Amino acid sequence: MTGKKPAMIGRFELVRRLGEGLQGKVYLGHDRELDRKVALKVITPANGDTRVSEGIADEARIAARISHPTVVPIFEVVMLGETPVLVFEFVDGMTLREYIREHGRFGEREALSLLVRIAAGLRCAHEQGVMHLDLSPRNIMIDQEKRPRIMDFGLARLIASIETDRYRNEVAGTPRYMSPEQVAAAPLTPASDIFTLGLVFYELLTGTPAINEKGFVSIIHAVETVKIDWARLHALGVSPEVVALLREMLQRDPARRIASASELVPELDNVIEMLRSTEQGSLALEFLMRRLQRRPEFPACSHAIAEINRLTAEDSGVSFDRLGSVIVRDYALTNRIIKIANSVAFNPANKEVKTISQAIARLGLRLVRTISNGLLLYRQDGDDPGLKDLLASAFVCALVARHIAGQRDPALAEEAFMCALFHDMGSHLLAFYLPEEHREIGELMARGRSRTEAERAVLMLPAPELGKAVAARWHFPQIIIECMNRLPEGVVEPFDTAQGLLLHTANFASELCELVRTAGEGEDLLLGAERFLDRHANLHDGDIDWLCRLVSAAAGKFADLAPTLGVSYRGSDFCNRLGEFAGALGAAREERESAQA
Repeated sequence: MTGKKPAMIGRFELVRRLGEGLQGKVYLGHDRELDRKVALKVITPANGDTRVSEGIADEARIAARISHPTVVPIFEVVMLGETPVLVFEFVDGMTLREYIREHGRFGEREALSLLVRIAAGLRCAHEQGVMHLDLSPRNIMIDQEKRPRIMDFGLARLIASIETDRYRNEVAGTPRYMSPEQVAAAPLTPASDIFTLGLVFYELLTGTPAINEKGFVSIIHAVETVKIDWARLHALGVSPEVVALLREMLQRDPARRIASASELVPELDNVIEMLRSTEQGSLALEFLMRRLQRRPEFPACSHAIAEINRLTAEDSGVSFDRLGSVIVRDYALTNRIIKIANSVAFNPANKEVKTISQAIARLGLRLVRTISNGLLLYRQDGDDPGLKDLLASAFVCALVARHIAGQRDPALAEEAFMCALFHDMGSHLLAFYLPEEHREIGELMARGRSRTEAERAVLMLPAPELGKAVAARWHFPQIIIECMNRLPEGVVEPFDTAQGLLLHTANFASELCELVRTAGEGEDLLLGAERFLDRHANLHDGDIDWLCRLVSAAAGKFADLAPTLGVSYRGSDFCNRLGEFAGALGAAREERESAQA
């Protein structure tokens, strides 16, 4: 008696069904000619749409160009009537989704090791001009040797182009692993694969989907806004280096994201090296610099600043007209420099200048260079009040330092202005170009960590190191770079050099602005001001009244300067605190004296 004749597709015997999804049914097959197991994917579009059949062979040929150990290869395409059947290598194992459900989240190093292999396969595809566009734990197999294998290259693009009812009905299960541009039906690039791979990486590290909302509408909104629980990574002890890389993979704007797997692979290697190395500081700095370079607005800003600094170097011999010809390329910058030259702070004689060359002659090459650098660095076209406040505090800091240094040595007044303007450049770069890290540092400080401790926890190094590295690349004068250093905690030691005065006044002015920004009320405000004066006693011999006059004078000068910088004085939280500081401090002192009487 003979058994039932096995079902066949060409020379392939169907052994059993392995699964079924949006793209069709998958069977374990046996290739009788070559005596090997294969996976057979029967593409079954709804309503018999023949466009899939017409395009599947071409798509398969493209995918077949990818030859990499991590990628499950397509062996061939056969036809079952008008239905295409893709013949893949059979991978004995389980999907990554099944593996996570069974074993839980991956350790950090294990997750990185897996991601390196996946990224290497993806790089091979990207270099062949092939995008996956449907990466998810469902499409990554883990074989018996625990190696990742990527399935279904090229199929998502074909299937997604067929607007069938079935696709519209079943798509609710897939947006969790889409990029924002996929959801928005915007053009797709290899960066789209990087985003979805970032979602997979998050899931490896946490054991839960990065987009963990319920319901189609909530999932779509979470993808569009990149609503991700970053705190969970920190709670699980994931390294700052890994979190930073993940942020770069999950940038909402593709232009700010790691562009392709070819760019991702070396970044992964760098992160792994940082985790191993005892020289984390220099590696972390290089990593941060590359992240800044990926910000679309940063390279243009960098080029303009570097060119101005090159022209105004001590040995350049540049003329006012030559520098002016560079500045006038930027109408907004030209207009603001002329307005600054005509402001009370720089025009005590009230003689109006009308051209950029006249403004340069009044302010001097070095000061024009500094102000141009500041305006370019802190330029932003939006209405973010926090960023406007940073611009305001940077210039108030410069005005205060100019006044303090000028009282000790008038020849150093303008140089003190320059050094103080960029003293907090590292922190400001974070606020403008890496805002997530800037907010995270603020949250750690609110929980009691010192600024340096919080910066090390998030960045692996203090923010001034980033500022100094960028300033060196932009050809800033060495004295400005050196004055980005923070003074040690406690009472500041005496100094007897010009460089010491510039460093001390930059720190004094910066800490005063921080006191204005964060000061409490009443006795807390008064105690904070007294501690500040005691710390910097070697720089001044003033008291609370002197501090009130100093802040009031700075507020008055900046009120005149603010419109030229595009800052609404009354609309700025920092400026309002600055204007109220002296009155609040005086009232706190009177309240103490009344209580002691």
